[in-house]
Amino acid sequence: MRNLGFLLVLFLALPACKGGEKTARDNMKKKEVELILQARKSADISAVCLAHNDVGLRSKKVLSARMGTWLVSVMSSNDEMTEEIIKNLKKDMDIVNVQLNHKEVEIRDGRK
Repeated sequence: MRNLGFLLVLFLALPACKGGEKTARDNMKKKEVELILQARKSADISAVCLAHNDVGLRSKKVLSARMGTWLVSVMSSNDEMTEEIIKNLKKDMDIVNVQLNHKEVEIRDGRK
């Protein structure tokens, strides 16, 4: 009877472990995406980052102290996820605006 209980627990725990492996694999695929974020003047950037720790929001450097503009990064696995993160960040009352940081700008003739 004790072996039956052990097998039952093992049978129930095994699928949970496999789900954890999938999550770990998805987390390994995530990459750092840079955003430009403008916070309210009264907002503390550390508190804003802490409030959005679930997406890995991290401040990298201040772009304009007067305007409250920061270069920040989040962890995202694809463009759709990045758009969803931006949408959720815009709902925060301490964030005035947020957008992708475009590093490369294409010149009209196609060169980078």
